[in-house]
Amino acid sequence: MEQNIVKYMVIEGEDTDIRVADGGVAYIYHNQEHLVTNYFHDRTTDEVIDWDKLTEGKISLKDWEEQHEVTNEMIEDALAWLVCSSNATFVKVDSFKELMN
Repeated sequence: MEQNIVKYMVIEGEDTDIRVADGGVAYIYHNQEHLVTNYFHDRTTDEVIDWDKLTEGKISLKDWEEQHEVTNEMIEDALAWLVCSSNATFVKVDSFKELMN
């Protein structure tokens, strides 16, 4: 079975964005009670995300009850949702240019 190499990047700040090379985006934020992940069904390959446009589409979410810090489990969960491939090998990159090349 051929492995599927998937590049991704994590952008950390007040909130955390997870982006994959095909334009998939997940967003982890604190809702004042616990962390929540939004998984966007629409994709964007724009370097700067137009959040207004992206949030017009369908969004799935997951509550991380009693969680207040982003964990590897949350990032792995977002990648699994965005990619939906059992044979994916994830490669973390540090820049948008690397993500898109």
